[in-house]
Amino acid sequence: MNRKFIYVIAILIFITNLSAATATENDKTLIIGCEPDYPPYCIVNSEGEGEGFSIDLIKAALKTQNLKYEIRVDLWNNLKLALYEGKIDALPLVGRTPEREPYFDFTFPYISLHGAIFVRKGDHRIKSISDLKDKEIVVMAGDNAEEYVRRDEISDFIITTSTFQEAFEALDKGKYDAVITQRVMGLYLLKELEIYSIAPLSIDLSDFRQDFCFGVKEGNKELLEKLNEGLAIIISNGDYKDISQKWFTPELDHSLMNKYNLKMATYIFLPLILFFLIVMQFYMRKEIKRKTAVLQEEVKEHEIARKKLLSSEEKFRSYVDMAPTGIFVTDEEGYYLDVNSAACRTTGYDRDELIGMHLSELIDAEDRKKLERSFATLTETGRVISELQFVTKTGEKRYWRVDASALTGNTFLGFAVDTTDKWLASKELQESRDHLQYLFDNMISCFAYHKIILDDSDKPIDFEYIEVNRAFEQMFGIKKEDTVGKRFAEAFPGIENDPFDWVGTYGKVALSGESIKFEDYGERVGKWFSINAYSPVKGYFVTIFDDITDRKNNEEKLKKYRENLEELIKERTGELQESNKELVRYNKLFIGREFRIKELRDKVKELEEKLEKKS
Repeated sequence: MNRKFIYVIAILIFITNLSAATATENDKTLIIGCEPDYPPYCIVNSEGEGEGFSIDLIKAALKTQNLKYEIRVDLWNNLKLALYEGKIDALPLVGRTPEREPYFDFTFPYISLHGAIFVRKGDHRIKSISDLKDKEIVVMAGDNAEEYVRRDEISDFIITTSTFQEAFEALDKGKYDAVITQRVMGLYLLKELEIYSIAPLSIDLSDFRQDFCFGVKEGNKELLEKLNEGLAIIISNGDYKDISQKWFTPELDHSLMNKYNLKMATYIFLPLILFFLIVMQFYMRKEIKRKTAVLQEEVKEHEIARKKLLSSEEKFRSYVDMAPTGIFVTDEEGYYLDVNSAACRTTGYDRDELIGMHLSELIDAEDRKKLERSFATLTETGRVISELQFVTKTGEKRYWRVDASALTGNTFLGFAVDTTDKWLASKELQESRDHLQYLFDNMISCFAYHKIILDDSDKPIDFEYIEVNRAFEQMFGIKKEDTVGKRFAEAFPGIENDPFDWVGTYGKVALSGESIKFEDYGERVGKWFSINAYSPVKGYFVTIFDDITDRKNNEEKLKKYRENLEELIKERTGELQESNKELVRYNKLFIGREFRIKELRDKVKELEEKLEKKS
């Protein structure tokens, strides 16, 4: 029986783990519906409050999830419509039927029951289901009993009432032929109404099986997961059993017993001892007969409960095998007692191969010390979560995250999720981060990231260093730990006397998002800088400093060279202008001499011509 118990707990913890990743406390007050007369599951007490087995069950489940709730009592058909319209959040007692599947989502069933045909005592007309065809059958509107009789066309004459109380009272008064509802509820309701003229038939309604669940509106996956988790927890921690005993365990009627004992005491004082002995003998026989009947009924109930438990265990076992997460059960020494199909798929081993194997045989040699520490923590505290590298049957090394808990004093349950892809992605991300950090630390330019500080009127009054790189430390001769977390004036004492408005300039960048670029001479370090400033997000800014001292020195030298060159050019130009003036003067003299020579030649020629004429 321990192995079966392990299966049950395994699926319960599995359901719990599936939803615990996203479960958070919810401040919203959930509205939970309650029928007024569906004993012992949903009823109304003398104070008008909803109670019952299913009400206590959903209260306990919600409590495990730290969810607030309010119980609202109404007729079943109204509650079902309210859930569909989203006016309430959940119903504690909903039979899962094909007609309801498109409109509601259901938790896993917490109880499965069969319906019964109730008739007036002495009415022997109905001996089989087929005899109902021409009978007037009463059901509650919207109940799964109505869905059943209409779906299977049980009768041509179906009458609906708002409650089953109305149905039984009408049947008691001679109206209609039969009421179809769930057997246990019907018996409880008849007892409360003190109607003794109606009883259930022994006809088996095999197609009218009711798997009772918590119901939510179709698509409300978040609440469904929390209700599944809460239901699983109260089953595993014993609350379900306590609630069942509260509502289903018969109790002795002490007032009747006291009256009977008083009557018997009266007989004791009768003068006839023989009569006393006869009465006592009669009483003992009657009591033995009564107790025998009670024991037989208990044996019958235990047998029914045993069959239901076996059926539930088979369901839970199928849930475990269908689970996508690897589930492992080990003993106190670390040997596998049981595994599910996902565990086999993950490791590559068959179930028979894994059972009896020590868990260290699956773990890579590098992580076995870590495994020993984790298992020791598990045995000491009852819970451990660990990341381990395991080896599949083919020799492939992979990673999984194991969440393990103690089931009993000597058995442990572990959920193993293959995280290889996640681990590889994380490793690549870390390598990228390391690479970027390396580039950041080895930038030639100095880099600083700042947060602007404002006064009450949102005016920049200072800024704080958030991050600097190695080049910043080297350029300004100040260590990172003496800069990060410090304000500007703290990191550079006396800077407030600098004529340049650093805070105002950078404040404008941080608040407006406008980038700037300028040059400045740092007297503290005796260097020229080119400064780029921009804001990646409002209220913060980045500065990138480049040392341009050499460039500035070269520019100054070039400027002086140009000035010297201009002076030299001016001086030589003056000399050339003087020389040019001399050349012009000489040129003029030369041109004048040439002109006079020409005149003399012309004069000589003229004289020669006159002499020739005279001769």
